[in-house]
Amino acid sequence: MMLNPRVANRYALALLDVAKEVNLVNQVYADAQSILDVCASNADFVQLLKSPIIKGDKKLAIFDAVFASANLQAVTSKFVRLMTSKGREELLKEIMQELVKEYQRLHNIKQYKLTTAVQASTAVKEQIVNQVKQALGAADVQLTEVVDETIVGGFILEAEGIQIDGSVRNELLGIKQQFLSNEFVANIR
Repeated sequence: MMLNPRVANRYALALLDVAKEVNLVNQVYADAQSILDVCASNADFVQLLKSPIIKGDKKLAIFDAVFASANLQAVTSKFVRLMTSKGREELLKEIMQELVKEYQRLHNIKQYKLTTAVQASTAVKEQIVNQVKQALGAADVQLTEVVDETIVGGFILEAEGIQIDGSVRNELLGIKQQFLSNEFVANIR
């Protein structure tokens, strides 16, 4: 859950504007992705950012150690330092999420989640990406793949609040509903 989406969006837009001025939009987007990857894989890092007990200089030292090998752009590093000096570092994850959303909106990149029962082949993923690009006129499609054996077979494609459920599990549930609602069978005893 986002702490304060309006504030996060404003900071993200400000960082994007600065990145545009210095012609580093793609690099700052990559930095945001790196920061979000660390946040997703390390809940302790997110808790550190939100902790009112740990001082800002300690947070910056830890941030620098975590991202030492990531080669973050100076713009991104200065932004993190500014957020920390203003006591807004707890919003860093949300700001980076908003930055990614704005970047993808500006570059017409669509985000999709593909759920399959087994790992989909590269050819199948490419076919889905190409069909989505054609259907929506998207410049690029980023596909996140999830393997969920409970769907038995088929796929579930989700994006922007829309879900296409072509799973075997969904088909079986539909057949079950048909049998349960069949008046003729229900009246036979």
